Amino acid sequence: RAAPKSHNGQLVVEVKEQDKAKARDALNPKLSWRGLVFLIVYVFIGAFQILASCTCLNHHMDYRDDPERFRRFLNVFLTSFVNVCIVHMVLALNSVTVTMPKRGYEPFRSLVILMRLLSLIVLVNSVLTLEVQFEDAEKYAN
Repeated sequence: RAAPKSHNGQLVVEVKEQDKAKARDALNPKLSWRGLVFLIVYVFIGAFQILASCTCLNHHMDYRDDPERFRRFLNVFLTSFVNVCIVHMVLALNSVTVTMPKRGYEPFRSLVILMRLLSLIVLVNSVLTLEVQFEDAEKYAN
């Protein structure tokens, strides 16, 4: 084994070009197209849930007239508010971890995959919730 090279008392380390590229990628991760798609999905979920919670604010006076209807809208409002908070937390987490963990980091990779699958389910739920809110608003407006 050869001794490391030194130059004026400082250790000179030879780094391969591949190692430089790996270090550059680790320090400056790039967002993949799948990551961008799920980022857009998270933004849509947040927007739909904010709209759903805002449509519930119109029913604050239903407490006296129809308490059951008020409870239903209060449930939708609280669920939408919690989903908005969760989506904002996921967006903050996504800004820190831009790339999906590699296969060697197994519990974190599985969590990211499940988070992405659940986001698709929550997106469908958000669209359906908003549709039901608008239909209910039309029904009681007439």
